[in-house]
Amino acid sequence: MAHIKKSDGRWIVDYRVAGIRKRPSFKNRVEAEAFKRTLLLRPIDRMTDFHEINEVTLTTAITQYLAQVTPTKSPRTADVDNRALKSLDNYFPRKLVNEITLMDLEAYQLKKRRDFSAASVNRHFNVIKHFFRKCEDWNFIRSVPTRRLSNLKTESNPRRLWTKEDVVLFFQSSPEWLKDIVFFIYETGVRRGEAVNLLWKDVDLSRNAIRINSIKGGTSRDRSIPMTVSMHQWFLEMKNKKPFLSKPTNHVFLSEEGAPFNPTHVSTAVHRVVHRMGCDGLGLHGMRHTILTELAQSDVSLEKVRRLAGHSNLKTTEKYLHLKIEDTRSMLETLNVRRDGVRRVLGIVGTSGQ
Repeated sequence: MAHIKKSDGRWIVDYRVAGIRKRPSFKNRVEAEAFKRTLLLRPIDRMTDFHEINEVTLTTAITQYLAQVTPTKSPRTADVDNRALKSLDNYFPRKLVNEITLMDLEAYQLKKRRDFSAASVNRHFNVIKHFFRKCEDWNFIRSVPTRRLSNLKTESNPRRLWTKEDVVLFFQSSPEWLKDIVFFIYETGVRRGEAVNLLWKDVDLSRNAIRINSIKGGTSRDRSIPMTVSMHQWFLEMKNKKPFLSKPTNHVFLSEEGAPFNPTHVSTAVHRVVHRMGCDGLGLHGMRHTILTELAQSDVSLEKVRRLAGHSNLKTTEKYLHLKIEDTRSMLETLNVRRDGVRRVLGIVGTSGQ
């Protein structure tokens, strides 16, 4: 049992923990009484798993997340982190983290859906969910408000592929600074981030190979892709145009100001050109999709396409197959002819000769 008494102008709380005497002092009796109440509640807190939280503003928590967690991610994912959390901060100005409820976040999700696709909103909320889990780890909140928040339903629409006419019109309509990086993606099928981060030391003109560094799921994966004769000549011309920028540690693709590209900036520029062309629906990732689909439809094995694409498994590669209905019909008709004999023996109608 704790006892309160006054000594030398201070208020003492006298109690024992595991037989050891404790005597903290306080300026006044009110503080001493508050401390005594805390002592009495400790056994209940342990039984109920109750703990005090550190009340911090949403802005402070986001700043800590961006400083401690985001730097461990790839540049592309870090960019999503920044945009998602800064938008969240603007929506809840001057709020404490522990004041934000599930209902608040559902309203915010609905508002975002009016301006963005379901897939984009889900990407942002994946960041927000992880942010609140870290807030729980950091003792900023007692429970995660996003735990019961569901992702929006998305429709899996086939990605629009680029035709030869689309590609020609695009390059005729594009600014010079955009052409090189888009051409490289169109010729090799690499991802946007892989092209943006390509360094001259990764371009091996003696071996006709390009080293591609990709970070997926926080894991770095390197692969080499072959350099065609035309691509080899193209890289030589680029080096000859600006030899002073072709140092091994320099990025291959630079903006008009001589700085590395921001991945989002490249996609936005492509979207603007496509919109002027009147071809809404085409996108930069669609160029990668186009070359992989063309390879898959040219009887190149899926395993070879997987290696070129840098996919971790064949299931991802299979999504790039766009079999036309007539291609599928032809395949089935060929199979149908081969099985005529089996159908006749079984007495099943519908043989190709009927």
